Amino acid sequence: MAVDAGAMVVTYEGLPLGSGGSHGLGRIGSREAYRRTAGFIANCAVVIGPRTQSFYLHDVPGLAERPDWEGVLHREFGEGTADGIPVSDDRVEAALGFLEDIAPQPQSQWGMAPLTLRTFWKIAIVDPVTGKPFPGQDPERYPGLGYSSRLTLHLSNRASLNIEICIPDLDDQHLHELVHSLQSRAPFKFSAKQWRRWTASKSGAFTSRRIDIS
Repeated sequence: MAVDAGAMVVTYEGLPLGSGGSHGLGRIGSREAYRRTAGFIANCAVVIGPRTQSFYLHDVPGLAERPDWEGVLHREFGEGTADGIPVSDDRVEAALGFLEDIAPQPQSQWGMAPLTLRTFWKIAIVDPVTGKPFPGQDPERYPGLGYSSRLTLHLSNRASLNIEICIPDLDDQHLHELVHSLQSRAPFKFSAKQWRRWTASKSGAFTSRRIDIS
């Protein structure tokens, strides 16, 4: 799909690896972190396609393997794949319960624990004024930009969240209204430094500049 010269897209990346990789959700349990994240999505976005969630068992240096956990996971949730041990939507409560049962997990000196439950949502951000999704939130509309609106929740001893937002044709007034609305409902603090506006050149390539959200 050709990109019109001058086309503009606003993005948020929270957070890049150089800034920690994700937003921490503080000292709350897995079930509460999941509830707050789901509430944020319900109030600020619509979900596109199926939500997916999987358990991941990590080989953590310095920690013993946990075949007992692996046995329970396979018995309760099924066989694993290269993408972890999938958890069906009707078994999410059971998955959260298992994390609660084994908490706190042993962890390495770097804070890594053996088991993580990861949940992924593909989303479209809702305009707080109209209550409808901002139009044009299709990553295929801007090939090569590499951004889309999506969210991943990581639950282990700690809860953290990756969020990426990509909205075209958003002017400064609508952007500030959106940021205020998102922040009032988010279970984390958005970084003022991670908002960028991308503009397409005649060749279709994008250049970006940081947006001041202060």
